[in-house]
Amino acid sequence: MLTITSEILIAYSQCHRKAYFLLFEKEQGITVEHIEILKKREKDHQQDGLNSIATSSSEITLTDVKQLKYLDACISKVNLIFDELQAECDLLCIEQLEEGNLDNLRYEPRIFTGTYSVTKEQKLNLLFIGYLLQKILKTPINKGKIITIYNRYHSVKLENNSKFIEPLINPLKEWVKTSPSEPPPVILNKHCPYCQFQVSCRNKAEQDDDLSLLASMTAKSWHKYHRRGIFTIQQLSYLYRAKRQSKNKKKTVSRHKPELQALSIRTGKIYLQDIPILVRQKVEIFLDIEGIPDQNFYYLIGLLILVRGQVSCFSFWADDLKEEEKIWFQLLEKINLYPESPIYHYGSYEPKALKKLAKRYSEEEHYNIIEKRLINVNHYIYGKIYFPVYSNSLKELGKYLGASWSDNLSSGLQSLVYRYRWEEHKNTKIQRILITYNREDCKALKVLTDFISSLQDIANTNDNIDFVDQPKQFYTKKRRVSS
Repeated sequence: MLTITSEILIAYSQCHRKAYFLLFEKEQGITVEHIEILKKREKDHQQDGLNSIATSSSEITLTDVKQLKYLDACISKVNLIFDELQAECDLLCIEQLEEGNLDNLRYEPRIFTGTYSVTKEQKLNLLFIGYLLQKILKTPINKGKIITIYNRYHSVKLENNSKFIEPLINPLKEWVKTSPSEPPPVILNKHCPYCQFQVSCRNKAEQDDDLSLLASMTAKSWHKYHRRGIFTIQQLSYLYRAKRQSKNKKKTVSRHKPELQALSIRTGKIYLQDIPILVRQKVEIFLDIEGIPDQNFYYLIGLLILVRGQVSCFSFWADDLKEEEKIWFQLLEKINLYPESPIYHYGSYEPKALKKLAKRYSEEEHYNIIEKRLINVNHYIYGKIYFPVYSNSLKELGKYLGASWSDNLSSGLQSLVYRYRWEEHKNTKIQRILITYNREDCKALKVLTDFISSLQDIANTNDNIDFVDQPKQFYTKKRRVSS
């Protein structure tokens, strides 16, 4: 009989197609190095943790409450089985509420992780363990603990676990009964970079010209378009119709239009909602920060400083958390040399990082001063400029405009892998790769900023650029482009 494990349950919460492959397919995809590193850390942490705890028993399979009648204290590596459901509990702690009364016991499941903070998947795993214990022991399981690296204990409430678990279990049980011959459709999402099936799903999506190739396409929107009979990006592109705007119409908040993104991909043109006005300065700073989100730690700050056409690059590196303060003040010292210059960044990561660093090591007013200088280049793109690419990530836009990266670091996730490798071996070559990657991000940001500011001069004459509401074939020589 097929078994629904905690891995399959968690997979179903991330992607139905992934859960199907884990349940029915022998081929388990391509290993994702980042995930393998975390699994090894978890295994090592679990082993160290269990070695430090006195346990009365180990490696038992628990299917019935009678098996625990004469056990107490802690049991390690408990295999929980109830019907077709199965989960592994690293540590089951049992406490007698009344001395000598083996019928009045409190059970607390605990799991070890390979991370520094708790993830929603780890919480779901513990909820599933609590759910199975409740079914097997026929008693409420009120709480459990997640033990992160450095043996930090995080208490998790497990009451009403069925409210979270059964909506995931029930469709999986139906799969076990019916054994569907075809997997669920491909719907690419934010979990894909972490998934062992990402390559096959991406290939399938590209083959089908699937809507989920668009990074902005949510599962909800994907289903909405499917109900309308729109299945491909090409079909979606024909939904957009240019509208002539009234001269007196007030400007509204920019909203991203998937149909227009699809049109841009089909035609290969860049579409402008309007021409952004980006005033350049004689001295400008381009900022990119690398960090480890799990540790809330920023280890590399990169600057590209442009002074009257001359480019200089600076990299501030922290070996560990103790050196984070040092690179923060190195950053302040450098940017304070150019107090009037704007600081360009892309997205929300850098402002959040700067705010946290200022709160840890400086006065809040330091960030307030920096914040006034920050310019989010993405603000000039979202809902205003549509490039013929699947996402508005800096990597994708940068590559489209001619920026390049010299190593195989194609994503922030891969940079984490390289950082983990550096921490293990302290290899200077790996450090140089990460510094170069960060520097090339800064250069790509400058390329993108240069292009946006050039649109005022090239938009009307470049055949690869068109206007959203007044396509060039409709306007006359008297047409005035409003900003």
